[in-house]
Amino acid sequence: MNPDFATVEADEEFVNLTRFEPQLPEKRPFFLQTNERFRQRIQTFYSRRIGDIDFGGKLASRNGPWDFTLLSVRSAPLLLPASADGDARTGHAAYTVARAERQVLKSSTIGGMLSNRSLGGENRGAVSVDTTLHFTRTMNFTGQIARSHGPFNSGNWAWFVRPAWDSSTAHFHFRYTHLGDRFGDNVNAVGFIRDDDHREMDSDLLKTLWVRNGPVQKIMLWSKNNIYWSQRNVLRSYHNIETVIVEFRNRVSGGVEHTNDFKRFEKDFHNDTFNYFVGYFPTREIVSFDLGYITGRNFDSDLRSLNFSASRKVTREFSTGYQIRRVWLDPDPERRASLINIVNGQYNFTRDLFLRVFFQTNSVIKRKNLETVFVWRFKPPFGVVQFVFQRGRAEFGQRSEQGNTFFLKLAHVL
Repeated sequence: MNPDFATVEADEEFVNLTRFEPQLPEKRPFFLQTNERFRQRIQTFYSRRIGDIDFGGKLASRNGPWDFTLLSVRSAPLLLPASADGDARTGHAAYTVARAERQVLKSSTIGGMLSNRSLGGENRGAVSVDTTLHFTRTMNFTGQIARSHGPFNSGNWAWFVRPAWDSSTAHFHFRYTHLGDRFGDNVNAVGFIRDDDHREMDSDLLKTLWVRNGPVQKIMLWSKNNIYWSQRNVLRSYHNIETVIVEFRNRVSGGVEHTNDFKRFEKDFHNDTFNYFVGYFPTREIVSFDLGYITGRNFDSDLRSLNFSASRKVTREFSTGYQIRRVWLDPDPERRASLINIVNGQYNFTRDLFLRVFFQTNSVIKRKNLETVFVWRFKPPFGVVQFVFQRGRAEFGQRSEQGNTFFLKLAHVL
């Protein structure tokens, strides 16, 4: 009851170069332990829609070929639409997600799922059925059909079909997706639909070429293609991404990726970028780094972007990492160009006694965020004392107030 989620690190900042809402990873243990059971291509449940909660519970069960999962929580008060006299109102939202899945044909599955948010007497969400079928070792099929419910009674169906072929050195799939023009308006109270009103086709072709002799170990060729129209047959988007990756036997890898992209909003935008990258990832990960440079056009602006990350295990007890992300846009009327720094480190006194530090800055929103967590697991893994200090906590992409917050948390499973 009343979990504070205080020990969860802030979301890592990045520059959103699209016009769509970014999807952020879940980090709260309460949701993580069952989230993999709710994964779908058409995402009718997105746990980040749920903010602070007053209380909640979940049930996960496996009985022979059947899997059952139930999640139910009540949120802290949310802002409701203003009343007829204009007064602001708040109310608690109740979120319910239920899923049943059965194994069929040895390695295949079929499942059904319900997701719903009840707020102020209104229900929004979806009911869906999905399947993964493995016909042979190389041929498989995935599909899903969903119907949303809420204030919009038309354009509330969604479905996709995806046949695929896989081998040890190649992958190919083709997918057709239909998203009604009001599907996201209903579902996004509890799910994540980045953009609806779709008739979409996409495909992936990946080929791996292994080299027996010489410094090169393998070459990967990857082609990703996507195009969609509105339900009224208006072309809204396409992109073609061609990638070449070379991996060497000394654990160094590098490559280049070209993206040709079209988006229709208030006018037509043609975006074109090249991404050059190199990395080093040894087996034991004592030290590793990843460097990338992007150049091209993005929504009528010249784009340059530099990304670098490195991690090092300094001693058996101490490990650290650093990331820098720099974006230049010209012109930049929305002031998206920024410099982001992220530093993290962890020192293990013992396996069950450690200190973790996380620090990040974002120049465009003048954000500075520091978090330290000291953890003692006195009855691992079910008895934990955590002391947390936070400075400058804020939602993703928001400027932080530089206040200091301290948490002391005790967790114990009886």
